[in-house]
Amino acid sequence: MKLSCVIAVAVLTTALAGCQTASTPPAASTTSQMLVGAGFVQKKPTTAAHTAGLNSLPANQLVSQTVKGKTSYLFADPAGCNCVHVGDKDAMQNVMMQMNQAGPFDQAVPNLGPGGISDLDSWGPM
Repeated sequence: MKLSCVIAVAVLTTALAGCQTASTPPAASTTSQMLVGAGFVQKKPTTAAHTAGLNSLPANQLVSQTVKGKTSYLFADPAGCNCVHVGDKDAMQNVMMQMNQAGPFDQAVPNLGPGGISDLDSWGPM
């Protein structure tokens, strides 16, 4: 079961990254629309430290982080919207349902560990 979840998240990440194209405006990107429609919130960097945080994330890849006991799912898009999409467990579950994937995704999405972004609340809205 765990292997199938890893494969499902790999397929999901590839599909999300594949939705980005150079000819599609960031605001209209399919990836962005899917994530926002699923409940993810776009956060833009408003300081140099935020920009460094965005650039430290793997681009176009879903990752998770746990800060103060709360798990968030992040999808950084520095080349498209220059933002990070932030979702909770419900938003991630909605994405998985949209992609027709099932399983405990929380075990399969790579975790950032202690080097995550701890101040996402201070980032600006899109």
